[in-house]
Amino acid sequence: MRHFSSVVFVFFLSSCGLIRQTTVREGKNPSLTLAQAIDYNRQPRKFIDDITVTPEKTRVTFVAQVEPSTLATSGPSAGSNNSDNSSITVGANSASSLDPSRLTGIQLKYANLIGVDASSLPSLSLLLALEDWYGTPYLWGGTTKRGVDCSGFTRAMYAAVYGITLPRVSRDQHRSTRRIQMTDLQEGDLVFFNTRGSGVSHVGIYLGNNKFAHSASKGVMINDLYDKYYVKRYLGAGRWLPE
Repeated sequence: MRHFSSVVFVFFLSSCGLIRQTTVREGKNPSLTLAQAIDYNRQPRKFIDDITVTPEKTRVTFVAQVEPSTLATSGPSAGSNNSDNSSITVGANSASSLDPSRLTGIQLKYANLIGVDASSLPSLSLLLALEDWYGTPYLWGGTTKRGVDCSGFTRAMYAAVYGITLPRVSRDQHRSTRRIQMTDLQEGDLVFFNTRGSGVSHVGIYLGNNKFAHSASKGVMINDLYDKYYVKRYLGAGRWLPE
């Protein structure tokens, strides 16, 4: 009899635990009967099925769509003479007021490379000619797309954009231009460097924002006049003297 009472007492304590647990979890009335508590704990539980996941909000960025390019009729192709020389002034600031949403792919590319906005881009004819040569490998004495040196590149650019035939080598290009201050540099001006320790030995074409295009060891590319290497070797700038 004493043993039976102990079993009943243990069962009662265990049941109280169930009642207490049920009360805390569900916030129910603590006056539940033992039978109610046992019946509740026998009911099936739902866990994962009852969970509702709400996706986080995603930020949406709208990008302006660029209209199809009309490059075929926007300027001369690189490597061909310009037939309308009357509208070209070497060294003049020919930046146009362009709506950023209407920029062509080439204009977007060079706005990024030069670090300027649409209103400060070089003329489209200059960008088209540069794009035609951009990335061409360097070749000493070269004048073609298989390889070109610095003066061969500037000579090809002037012929394509301005219809002007520059002298073949950088020293002679230097002699054929009028000296200008760095603060007066404009699109199309030539910039000269001493890279061999013996006077003019390298030349590039100025684009704006201290950037110039040239054919260097890694090919036709764009650099900054204030890059450590070039600022130490900068000799000056020249503007073409009309014949």
